[in-house]
Amino acid sequence: LTQLETPVETVSYAIERGHAAGMTVLLDPAPAAQLPDELWASIDVVTPNETEARILTGIDVHNAESAAAAGRWFVDRGVGHAVITLAAQGAVLVDADGYQHFTAFQVDAVDTTAAGDAFAGYIGSELARGLSVADALPRAMAAGALAVTRRGASPSLPAAHEVETFMNERQTQGTR
Repeated sequence: LTQLETPVETVSYAIERGHAAGMTVLLDPAPAAQLPDELWASIDVVTPNETEARILTGIDVHNAESAAAAGRWFVDRGVGHAVITLAAQGAVLVDADGYQHFTAFQVDAVDTTAAGDAFAGYIGSELARGLSVADALPRAMAAGALAVTRRGASPSLPAAHEVETFMNERQTQGTR
C-alpha cells in the first residue's frame, strides 16, 4: 500500500519492486501527483477520491458515471482495478469488465480528517486477507464512514470489530 506523501521516485521504486515480486500493489494517490505513464501497469488497485481523479485524469468527477470514466482512464493504462471514492455518493469500482457503483453508508460526519486513511488501510488489509476488491470495498467504506463520526486522525480509526458490528447493523447499505 503506497501513497504520494513521499517522493514520487521512492513510490515508483516501491511499486515496481512490489509488482516484480508478485505482490498486490495498491496506490492511494494522495496528494495527487503526476506519475510516469509506464508505472500504471504495475498497480493492481488505485483509490483516488474525486479531486485526485480529476487532477490525474483531467476528468471532472461529480457522479458515478463520471467516476466510471475516470476509472476507465486508469484501467486503460494498465491498472487492474480503479476505485473512485465519492464521499457521501459512495464509490465506483472499475475494471476490465466494466464498473459497479457502491452506495455509501449514511452517517453524521463530524470530522473527515482520517476517512481516506481508514479506507486505504482497510482495503489493503482486506485484500491481504484474501478478499476480492469488490468484497473488500464495502468493508473499507464502512471503516471510512466510522472514521468520520469521530474527531481527530488516529483516534477516529476504527478497529476491525467495530467495522464488523457497523456492517452487521447496516446489512442493506454499502451494497452494489
